Formats: sequence, structure tokens, C-alpha cells
Amino acid sequence: MSAAGNNEVAIEALEKNEKAYDFFCRRILALLDGNPKLDVAGLNCVHSVRFRKKSRSSIKDKCERKAKKGIIVDDKNCHSEIEDYFGVRLLHLHLDQLPAIHSFLVEQSEKGEFIFGEKPKAYTWDPEFKAVLEGLGFQVEFKESFYTSVHYILRNSEDSPVRCELQVRTLFEEAWGELDHWMNYPVPTEKMALREQLLVLSRVVTAGSRLAVSIHRLHTEKTDSCA
Repeated sequence: MSAAGNNEVAIEALEKNEKAYDFFCRRILALLDGNPKLDVAGLNCVHSVRFRKKSRSSIKDKCERKAKKGIIVDDKNCHSEIEDYFGVRLLHLHLDQLPAIHSFLVEQSEKGEFIFGEKPKAYTWDPEFKAVLEGLGFQVEFKESFYTSVHYILRNSEDSPVRCELQVRTLFEEAWGELDHWMNYPVPTEKMALREQLLVLSRVVTAGSRLAVSIHRLHTEKTDSCA
């Protein structure tokens, strides 16, 4: 079967399970949105959550990129190779909220709400953030684009192929990510000036994230001292 034929078979296999994917990911979304267990220092760690299904064209593009690496996606491996068929994105304000979010997810996994499909990954170029993320147990990777985010693969159960990719990032990181995804992903832009500007913006975004942490800590200290 041709690569294109394999792609169609893979997409059909994913779509066959679409309702199960949709139900599971919406359950994850409902678990996160406004959950009082995520209230820390008078503020809920979850600023907002978003939900999306990968389009057919995006799946085909991903299959083609994998084929160039020697990975042929078909109906047998499509669930493990296209782990972001359905996804949830959680946005929060600053890095100090991530430990509470991570602990909550670990707790829910231990309760049987879902299982982790793999060790959670974090992407960052900042050495200080890298140390924090590794301290939480994340597998930290670097991307030349300076992409920054935390990724979880949540599975319904060992016996089910259904997965949900959960991306966790700050509002600052989200703003940069949306611009980069629009202009520079999955095919990197050929405009050198644009790539350089996106890298500069990533540094600005990281500076904003650091400042948000500092502001949060200052506010918390002031609140504690007045208590």
C-alpha cells in the first residue's frame, strides 16, 4: 500500500474511535476547568482551558513528516503515533502554579481517572526553568525554535487506544506559541528576519514569565506578613 493509502487507513481508524476520543478529552477538560482543588493562594491555577480535534489535513501532514523519518503510520499504530488527535490546552499565569497542576494530575492518575501514556515532557530553552522542571520529574527537551510548553499524554486505560494530549503553558508562552505556530510550524519560515524576531520574542516572553513569578511571590509574601 502507498504512503497516501496508509494515511487514509490511519485516519479512518482514528475517526472510527472519534466519539470515544471526544468523550475522554471532554472529561479531562471538565476535570480541570474551575476545579476548586486547583485553588492556590486565593487564585485558581487554571486561567482557561481549550479543546480541539486535529484536522484531516494536519494528520496527513504529520504522517508525511513521520514517513520521511521512516515511520509509516497505518491503522495498527495510528493511535500511538498520532497522540495529539484530540487535545486539551491548559493556560495558567506563572511557573509557580505548575507544581500544583502537576501534583493534581498525578493525584487524579492515582485515583484512576486516567493513566500517563508516557513520562511527561517539558520544552524550554531557559536553564533556570529547566532545573525547576527536572526537579518536578519532567523529561526536559530543547527545540531550536525556543518552543516552550509542558506536554502530557493521558490515556483512558491500558486496554484502550484512546489518548488525550494535554498541553500546559503560561499565557505568555501561549501568545508566542500562537504566533510561531501560525508562521513557523510545521514548515519553518524561510525568512531569516522572521525567525530571528520569533526567537527574540521568545526571550521577551520568558522574561515576562520570570517577572510574573516574581510579582506572585512578592504579593504572597506581603499577604502572609499582613495575616
